[in-house]
Order: sequence, then C-alpha cells, then structure tokens
Amino acid sequence: MRPRGSGSTGALDARPLARGNSWYFPRSVEPMLPEALSNGLCSLRPDVDRLAMLAEIPFSPQGKPGKPRFAQVVMRSAARLTYDQVKACMLDHDPASLAALRENPRGDEVIAMLQKAFALYAALREARRQRGSLDFDLPDGGIAAWTKQGALSGWGTGLRHDAHRLIEEFMIAANEAVARYLRDAGMPFLYRVHPLPDPERLESLFDTLAGTGMEDLPAQPDAAAMQGILARVQGTDQEFLVNRLCLRAMPQARYQPVNEGHLAWLRRRTAHFTSPIRRYADLPDP
Repeated sequence: MRPRGSGSTGALDARPLARGNSWYFPRSVEPMLPEALSNGLCSLRPDVDRLAMLAEIPFSPQGKPGKPRFAQVVMRSAARLTYDQVKACMLDHDPASLAALRENPRGDEVIAMLQKAFALYAALREARRQRGSLDFDLPDGGIAAWTKQGALSGWGTGLRHDAHRLIEEFMIAANEAVARYLRDAGMPFLYRVHPLPDPERLESLFDTLAGTGMEDLPAQPDAAAMQGILARVQGTDQEFLVNRLCLRAMPQARYQPVNEGHLAWLRRRTAHFTSPIRRYADLPDP
C-alpha cells in the first residue's frame, strides 16, 4: 500500500499519481496505468503466462481460514469469464451457456472450479453473516444503451448477484490474510479501517428510519442493530432507501498505520491487497 504523500517514484508512477483511479465511462475506459500495462502485461488473458502474487488460503467447511501461503508465481488463465456468463452457467444453469463454456479446451475444469468456488463462497458468506457484518445491497451504477449513431436509447441499473458477491468474498479473505501475515511478521503496512459511526449520526439514522414507518426499532441506536434492519428490508420496497440511509450514516473507510478494525466486515484487521491496477491507493510501495 502506498501512503499518501510518499512521493513519486519516476515516470511509471506519474500517470497513476495524476489519475488516481481507472475511470469507466458509458462507451470507454480510461485506465489508470498506460494501456500497454492495463490491457497488456497486467491483463489476465486466456492461455497467456502472467506474473502474479499467489494468496493460497485453506478453509474449514465452516469458512474458518487456516495458515495462508504467499508466493510470486506465473499463472495462465484458462478462460475469460464475465459476471453474467458465470451467473448464466452456475446460478441459472442455462444449457446453452454451459455448452458454450464446455467448448473451451479446459471448459470442464473451469466448471468444476466454479462449483467449488461457489461452495466456498456460501461458507464464507454464512460465516460473515453470523459475525454480524453489514451487507449493503445497493444496485450498481447506471448502465446506458446507445444506438449505432451514438444516441442514448436507454438507461438502467446493474444487477448485483452472487457472481459479484463471490469475488467480493474472496477479495475480503485475501485482504484479511495479508493483514494477518504482515502483522505477524512485524512488517509496517497500512490497515484499511472502518471505524464506528458517530453516535449523533446513528441517532439521526434511527429517527429517520422511524419516520419511514419502520417499527420495533431498538431503543438504543447502535451499529450492531444495522444488520437486523438491513435483513428486515431485504426484498421489500424499502430496501434501496434503507440501504442508502444506513450507508450514509457510516463513516468513510480509510487507510492508516494504526488498526481500528473494519466495522462493515466485522474484522479485527484487513489490508488492501487486491486489484492494484485500478486504484492508486492499492499500489504497493516499491
């Protein structure tokens, strides 16, 4: 993790520092890194060797992590998959989508891997639910449809489904494992922390929720009650509004050398190890 204010490390660092993130527009993407890296050496193309960092974590059937192993490796992706493709194959069990994936030279291996991945995801998600972590199920940002002439023809929101959540769970697990490893090794790094909400903001949130007609709210507003509130409105007309109100009551997550835990995930420690090509804050120090 690169601390803010640590300074530039040369020409390669100048563009990420200036852009801060990769930017996604309706009809284009402006990558944080130069295209030769973002779409080339740093892109996991099928059947092409790529340098990577391995985070290998054993889990119990109940989703409890064991001792991780980290290594610099060369990996070769077996297939390029989209979230919706995985949904069609593994969640909808669509015969045509499964047949298309099996046409891949290693298609059956990919399907077997995805089956194991979803079984692990279910265990991790249940373990996190039992801890009482918060899951803000808000729709993705707007999705635009365009005509061939470049005119806007439609607008909507993206569907967040279990293929998205699977990746989120695995990223959280990797980030937590890295934080535990660095802490045990005595190496300095930046924690990703999410502190408790301010009591006044919590009180204001519960007053607002009461104003929406929600009944049986806890007499004493606290962060632990949020999970039950979010679960109560899941699948109802109030879901989006309540998720948005609860999210606004939360303080922003931040990076700092002192660990204060992560409220939303209810984890004692976490770092930010994943996806370093899209956010400058995720880049490691040289």
